Amino acid sequence: MSCRAVARNRSATQIFANHELQHAIKIARQIDYLGGMPCVLPKPVKTSSDPVAMLREDLENERATVGRYRERIRQAEAMGEYALSETLRVIIVQEQEHEIDLAAALGIDVPLPKEPAGNQVQSKQ
Repeated sequence: MSCRAVARNRSATQIFANHELQHAIKIARQIDYLGGMPCVLPKPVKTSSDPVAMLREDLENERATVGRYRERIRQAEAMGEYALSETLRVIIVQEQEHEIDLAAALGIDVPLPKEPAGNQVQSKQ
């Protein structure tokens, strides 16, 4: 990966970080509206001195995040919480854009969606 590509990726990372902060704020507002209190601890962040390894790890995290948001959207709609569902839909669009950008930076196709554990789609035999 060239120095120019690494610099572009750093810029994209700053944009992604701002998106993630905005996502957290939107979700916190929804939790507050519903009378709850956020109680989830963030996962530890894996680091590497290899930029390609970091991009791959970020892509995997985005895939897992999109899968969890899909599940939360289904849950919100099942409970009739349509405003929450719409908030999550806006967030998932940005998360999928992150997946696309990371895959492009790696020169690969966007991997298939990743479903949360317990919701794995079984292949037809």
